[in-house]
Amino acid sequence: MTSFFLLFILDPLADKSFLFYQLLSLAIIVLFFYSVLKAAQSVFIFNTSSNFLSFSLTAYIIYFLPDTADFFYWFITSYSYTLGLIFWLVWLVMYSNYAQKKWAQPFLVLLPIFITGACELSLILFCILSGFIIFESWQKRKINAWVLFGIIVGAVSGLIWITAPGNAVRSESFEKIYEIQTHSLAFATLAAAKKTLFIYFDWLVKKPTIPILLLLAIIAFKQKILPLNKLHTTIKLLIGITFMPILLLVYYWSTGIYFVPLRLINYGFVVFCLFSIPSAVLLIQPYIKKYVAYQKVIVYSSLIVLFVMLAIRSNLRWAVQDLTHASAYKSEIETRVQLLTQSKNQVAILPSIKHPLRTTFFADIDSLPSHWYNKGLAWYYGVEEVRRLD
Repeated sequence: MTSFFLLFILDPLADKSFLFYQLLSLAIIVLFFYSVLKAAQSVFIFNTSSNFLSFSLTAYIIYFLPDTADFFYWFITSYSYTLGLIFWLVWLVMYSNYAQKKWAQPFLVLLPIFITGACELSLILFCILSGFIIFESWQKRKINAWVLFGIIVGAVSGLIWITAPGNAVRSESFEKIYEIQTHSLAFATLAAAKKTLFIYFDWLVKKPTIPILLLLAIIAFKQKILPLNKLHTTIKLLIGITFMPILLLVYYWSTGIYFVPLRLINYGFVVFCLFSIPSAVLLIQPYIKKYVAYQKVIVYSSLIVLFVMLAIRSNLRWAVQDLTHASAYKSEIETRVQLLTQSKNQVAILPSIKHPLRTTFFADIDSLPSHWYNKGLAWYYGVEEVRRLD
C-alpha cells in the first residue's frame, strides 16, 4: 500500500520524471542500512553497543546482497519487499530495546499491520519469530501485553492479506500463463531442497561468510560479548538457517513456478546473515578461547582469504566493470531510444544489450513481443510492437 501510494504521488513513467523515484530509492537504502544496523545492536541479535561489530555485519549484508538493483531500485515490488523487512527490523528493535517505553507501545501494535501487508515474505518471517518471542516470554514467565497484542494483530492482518481476492486472482493467472495443473507439495519440497543447496553453496563458499564469521567471533571475544542464553542463541541460528528453505517451500507450493525471483533470495540472505552469523559468532566463542595463542593466525588467514575472495567475486569488481562498460552501455541505450522514437505506431526491432551494467541493470526485453517488458516499452514510446534482435 505504501509503495502504490508513493507511485500515485508521482508516477515516473507517466510524468517522465525520475528524480522523485531516485530520491525514494536513496531513502529506502538509508532506511534499510539504519534498521539493519540498529537491529544488529539490539539485545535480540548481538546485544552490543559496539559500532564496529554491528557496522561490519551491516556492511557485509548490503555489500553481498545477491542483487542490489532488484532489492532497492525495481519500483513497486522492491519497495514493498524491502519496506516489509524494514518494518520488521524496526519492530524487532522496538521489542528488544524499548518495549517498556510508553512511546514505543503503539508501534508494537501498528507496525505488524504494515509488516504483514507489505509482502508474504515478511508474513512468514513474522510468524516464525512471533512463535520464538512467545516461547521466550513463556520461559521468562513475563509477557508484555503490547507485544502479545501486536503479534495477534499481525496474525489477523496476515490472515486477511492471505485470503484477499487479489491473491486468488494472481494464482489463477499463474495457472493460465504457466499451464500449472497442481501445486504439488512433493514438487515444492524437491524444488526447495535443490534450490537451497545451490543457494547455501553460494553463500558459504562463494561469499566470504566463513572468514567474516571468524573475524567477528574474535572481535566479540575480545570485547567480552557473550550470548544471553545458549538455547535462545541456538534457536536463532536455526531460524537463520531454515528461513530460506521454508520461504522457498511456501513459494513453490503456492505458485508451482520453478523460477525464483532474486528478491526472495535477497530477503533470505538478509535473514540468514542477521540471525545465523551473530548466533554462530557467539556459539563458537568457547572454541576461540581454547585457541587464544592462534588468534593472530586466524585473523591474518581470514583477512587474506577475504581479500582474495573480494578480488575474485564481489560487488566492487562488478562496479569497476560497469564503469569501464558505461560508455558502451550508454551508446546502446541511445541507439534503442532513437529506433523507438523513429518507430511511432510501427514495429520496433531493437538490438540486444551487449554491455549491461550489472549493479543497476535489471533485465533486457524478451524475444517475444507478448512479454510484459516488451509491452511496457511499446506503450511508453507509443510503438505498435517491440521485438528484440538476438
